[in-house]
Amino acid sequence: MLAPVGLLVMRHWIIGPLLMTVSVFIAGMVLKTDIFLASSDLRVVMGLSEHHSSAVDTVALGIHYGLGGLSAWFFLGVVAVAVTVIKRSVVDGLFILVLTSGGWALTTVMKVMVGRERPSPVLLADPLVPGMTGFTSFPSGHTAFAVSLGVAVAVVMANTRWRVLAMSGAALFGVLVGASRVYLGVHYPSDVIASFALSLAAALFLTKLMSRHRHPSLENISEGPRYHIRRNSRIEQRR
Repeated sequence: MLAPVGLLVMRHWIIGPLLMTVSVFIAGMVLKTDIFLASSDLRVVMGLSEHHSSAVDTVALGIHYGLGGLSAWFFLGVVAVAVTVIKRSVVDGLFILVLTSGGWALTTVMKVMVGRERPSPVLLADPLVPGMTGFTSFPSGHTAFAVSLGVAVAVVMANTRWRVLAMSGAALFGVLVGASRVYLGVHYPSDVIASFALSLAAALFLTKLMSRHRHPSLENISEGPRYHIRRNSRIEQRR
């Protein structure tokens, strides 16, 4: 059952991301109105609020302020420049900017469309960011930024010796940022999960779109094993 769905998402790079985006929107509207699901989400946030520690508080708040507003753009710029220098390719640096901004922007649009209220600080035992209120909970922007940036770096570094480190770091970065949002009490767990799905949908679409313009790194990834088969066959022919 899951295999055909996976093939649909991978082969149809427009239909797949579109279906994922629509699914996230529907899930957001259900979570916004379903009392039972909302209360389950809230219980997790309230439970974490009762078990705060100073060390974890410092990390979570550092992520909150370090990846918010202008700080996030500065961080994105630093990563893009670093990738440009390492890969010696301006195109790779631009890809980092485009893919990260795309996933982040899609999440911002979804926030407005769904309009889910953030967890109320009044209900938390230890509200660390009491000023974070309003109808901008679903999905998490911080998480979307982290996942989109992580995927972008992993894709660009996929054909280098740093690919394992890049992929592991991307996954850890996304999970760490997502967990910090729930820990701080500014997002529900479902907000974070939605950010992962939405960011991956945007990444799939933008990666395939840019690979069609013959970006070298993306072209090799999109061809997969066939790329290596063709290259090996050419070597055999020369022999």
